[in-house]
Amino acid sequence: KFGARLETINEGIRREGALYLFTLRLIPIFPFFVINLVFGLTTLKTWTFAWVSQVGMLVGTAVYVNAGTQLGQLESLSGILSPGLLGAFVLLGLFPLIVKRVMIALKARKALARFDRPQEFDYNVVVIGAGSGGLVTSLIAAAVNAKVALVEKHKMGGDCLNTGCVPSKALLAAGHVAERIRRAGRFGVNGVEPAVDFAAVHDHVHDVIAGIAPHDSVERFEGLGVRVIQEYGRFTGPDRVQAGDTEVRARRFVVVSPAPLTFQKIGN
Repeated sequence: KFGARLETINEGIRREGALYLFTLRLIPIFPFFVINLVFGLTTLKTWTFAWVSQVGMLVGTAVYVNAGTQLGQLESLSGILSPGLLGAFVLLGLFPLIVKRVMIALKARKALARFDRPQEFDYNVVVIGAGSGGLVTSLIAAAVNAKVALVEKHKMGGDCLNTGCVPSKALLAAGHVAERIRRAGRFGVNGVEPAVDFAAVHDHVHDVIAGIAPHDSVERFEGLGVRVIQEYGRFTGPDRVQAGDTEVRARRFVVVSPAPLTFQKIGN
């Protein structure tokens, strides 16, 4: 009944089953008997299950035995503050966090193993998308002297400036003024039906956009030290983006684009 759903799980087990099991053995929150039952339903080989379990449990057991040993040596209440006991409990508390960080590092190392890792990067951060989020991110990064590149194929300011927040609020402002004129009679003022010149309203909306645009412009951000690349960007590796004829490599990427991204498939 669950064959199709289990196939996805088994595929992950075939690829990284030993790593999954090792991680679970290191985290004390998962009861071992539950882990045994669950992995018994997977395609993980018995020998792999056995040796990974022993290695995984050994580390955790050493931490718990150390804490138990320190408690067993406690002879008075003053001994609670002994360095050995305090150290044992600190290690006990930090153990799950340490395991989590180590497993994240190992997984990242495995994922990046087939890519060459440069000694130096072109930028500290590359921001993809020059909307509100991308502009603020670039501005803050540049303010702390980071090397920043901003990739945007279309208009600076994104949807907010060009098609969303700013033009809609300008249009609403014109509508509110017309409605106030209609309801002026409630305040003892002779109200009349306003004559709306839509072309003039259209010009008003674009004047508002034009007034804000210099704050979001390429010139302003390049003046702040941000390199603006006006091209469509696509990831070609874990630390690189191809934007037109330019390849940029960075330690970190911030994707703030509403448009679908292109990820070039590399290997398997």
